[in-house]
Amino acid sequence: HRRGGGGGGADASPPNFLAKVRDYVAARIDTLSTSCMICDAPLAYQGLKPGVCERPLCAHSFESYGLGFSLVGELRHNADVVDLLIAITVGAALNKRANGADVFEPYPRAVEATRKVVDAKTGDTTSESLTFVSADGKTKDLAAIARVAECVPPVKEMKAITDERLLRATLNERSPLAYPLLRWTLMSNRAHLSPIPLAKQFGAMATKHQFVLVSSNPEKEAEFQRLKALRAKNNEMNQENIMNLRTLMMELEMIENRNDELAKELREEREAHEKSLGALADE
Repeated sequence: HRRGGGGGGADASPPNFLAKVRDYVAARIDTLSTSCMICDAPLAYQGLKPGVCERPLCAHSFESYGLGFSLVGELRHNADVVDLLIAITVGAALNKRANGADVFEPYPRAVEATRKVVDAKTGDTTSESLTFVSADGKTKDLAAIARVAECVPPVKEMKAITDERLLRATLNERSPLAYPLLRWTLMSNRAHLSPIPLAKQFGAMATKHQFVLVSSNPEKEAEFQRLKALRAKNNEMNQENIMNLRTLMMELEMIENRNDELAKELREEREAHEKSLGALADE
């Protein structure tokens, strides 16, 4: 509605709430790969898929919400990728860099599970919290990750299970941390992985397990393509400059050769004049 009298009242209509929600959703869609899904803080690593920052509350919320993630669905549609990510997880837990630093980052600090422990003497039941960090909450327990990942059933067996609750129960029988770790492994992957069809694989690579990895968001990819084109242009300019320099050097060499020829001719003429003058002096 309009307020004010006279002929020129200003439009004082209240802001449209749905329009604000629409604008916010549109803005968040554009920044999903660059900001935390929970608190909107900028992400240190900007991948292709949405993610959260390193704050414990955001990591816990992301893990708890699930955000429509289905482990059964991933196994059904991307079994090869699941198998690859499990292998990478085990490899990162068991290996270090040349300087001794671990390569497991990001790390599942917020992943936890509980199990019931029965006292053998009293029969009392208590709950024990299980995580992949030490009691101080900082030190990584890479050996625990390797143990839990190794007890995960083969992908082919898990793919045969079509119910999420049954799959979780099956993994819990192996380890209470198996299901949370496997879900974290897949959800924390910020890149897009896709198997390469056999017809398009590289024959020089002695394996059929070949994948395409896309890790950059559209903005980073556009910047990469811009820099790539700029470098190609600079290379063309450098090549042109090299050709120009080569031409100039050839011209200078021709001038130098011509100067040598002129000097030789002048020297021969001078010697001829000297001989003539000597002959006249003798006469």
